[in-house]
Amino acid sequence: EDMIQLARELAEYGTKLTAPERNLFCAAYKQYVGQRRASLKKVDSVLEMEELIPDMEERTWKVEALKEYRGVITGEARITCEEAVRLVDSSLLPLENSSEVRVFYLKIKADFKRYATDFCEGPERQLVADEALATYQEAFDLAAQPGEDGLPPTNGSRLALAHVL
Repeated sequence: EDMIQLARELAEYGTKLTAPERNLFCAAYKQYVGQRRASLKKVDSVLEMEELIPDMEERTWKVEALKEYRGVITGEARITCEEAVRLVDSSLLPLENSSEVRVFYLKIKADFKRYATDFCEGPERQLVADEALATYQEAFDLAAQPGEDGLPPTNGSRLALAHVL
């Protein structure tokens, strides 16, 4: 959480981030959300196993506690994904003219929308997934522009986007 705080402060400072600062921003948020995604998978696995327990009283207590904890994990992760997207949109992208950096930020934004789908259900999940895909496409279109506005086909961000799409 300390890295998240530092990354948030860097993003909100109002200046362009250097490459190491961009990587710190990305790593801090991805690590935090990644831990919640892993926790959610473990909780879901235990919940699935609890469904097999024949003793209703014991199972009900455990299942309710696990569902409550699942809600906590989901809430924390969604807030963090939304924060990362908000910071990219409001603090980081507006400062950048470089196609390479803009593509990097758009990819981060799309990644966090995609991560958020793990913490959504029903129609909202599809809506967030569609937003992630549209953002990936926007980043790829920018990266694939001809000439100096685009990125070389061997650029890491462009390759990662091509892999996602």
